Amino acid sequence: MMRSSVFIPMFLLSAVMFSCGTKKNAAVSDTSKTSLDWNGIYLYSDNNYKLPDIQLTLNPDGTYKLVAAAFGDESKNTYMKGTFEWDQQGRIIRLDNQIPHLNTNRLVVGENTLFILTSESADHRSLEGLEQFHKVQTDSNLVEKYWKLISINDRVVTKDDFMSREPHLIFKSEFSRVNGNDGCNGFGGMYKLNGNTISFDKLISTMMACPDSFVFEQFTKILQGNLTYQATEETLIIQSKKDILKFEVVYLR
Repeated sequence: MMRSSVFIPMFLLSAVMFSCGTKKNAAVSDTSKTSLDWNGIYLYSDNNYKLPDIQLTLNPDGTYKLVAAAFGDESKNTYMKGTFEWDQQGRIIRLDNQIPHLNTNRLVVGENTLFILTSESADHRSLEGLEQFHKVQTDSNLVEKYWKLISINDRVVTKDDFMSREPHLIFKSEFSRVNGNDGCNGFGGMYKLNGNTISFDKLISTMMACPDSFVFEQFTKILQGNLTYQATEETLIIQSKKDILKFEVVYLR
């Protein structure tokens, strides 16, 4: 009887200790580092246009790539590579170099967001009002290709429908930028992917006078609507509820 009575409390004590240890381990593992899909490409864009855009790529192996844009001259962009480390709580990362223009190398990792800590004393408990990097979706089928417009609403685009340059789009992997031509005017801006939807923002165009053409009248106008897209290695379709743009890739030499 005594042997049985001693065994039971020890068994219960072991169970309690195991339970406490499990809870403690679960609490420790609940960090940005372990619970969030944090690796990927992040973009910082100053809404006041006082600072250039900055793109930061975080890799699972603890390395990063950074590019800071130069106003008006892409050839003067700043490129950096390095490593980063997590703090003990697994919520803040520290890059081995200062981020250009931001005067910091510390970032709080949130859900699809990096919060910029501008002082050494700041921590993850006070994130309100901090500037941010936002994670961007990418598509390898879409970027760094010359997409020639071949039809609008199944009406084929021919040489008679444009002037000196054929209508096209080029999506850049840096800074989510897009540029193109409607067959008369060149234009550029930014794009954003979200699942199978695509949106264009801050599109700026030259203002040349253009002859009448269904391409000039509809191409960029359609791009300003609510759109979905489908991209393969060779074809691209962008469409709204009533309009559809079809493109094919052209490999430039």
